[in-house]
Amino acid sequence: MALNNRDRVSRAFDLLSEGLQDVVDEVMTKVYGSADWPARWASEDARRRGRAPQIFTKQDVQVQLRAITERGYEFRDVLSRAQQGFASELRETRNQWAHNAPFGSDDTARALDTIERLLQAVGSADSAADVRKMRADLQRTVYEDQTRQQTKKTRRVSLKPGGGLKPWRE
Repeated sequence: MALNNRDRVSRAFDLLSEGLQDVVDEVMTKVYGSADWPARWASEDARRRGRAPQIFTKQDVQVQLRAITERGYEFRDVLSRAQQGFASELRETRNQWAHNAPFGSDDTARALDTIERLLQAVGSADSAADVRKMRADLQRTVYEDQTRQQTKKTRRVSLKPGGGLKPWRE
């Protein structure tokens, strides 16, 4: 069964969540001094914004990306500023994915590439390799579609005299 772009992005975010979980958990546990940092962060967030606490989980890629982007100083020993920029870009991509925005092939390839780079940055080589395979499959599919379209557009021209075009005099 062929994957569509939305499915590719969804699977890549699942792999990203697995790859980021240990790194984000370690840093955020140090920040809050507790393994229950999602609940503490949610209540802190609720007090600051004046609303009811949300439910944060360690496995949620949105929470992980938000932690990296909003607590960037805490991640300075793990990720460079450029690598934190990957998280910022992916946070926007995740929001588009969550709100059912369409993903073209170029957008999907960009998302997969950025996810792969962030996974490599945190040392999750196996997940990065899986995302790389997905990106290669996407590129292969796009190339095959372009080749198929180009073949349909190309017409065979007969070079035999008398076949095809009439002489200019006629």
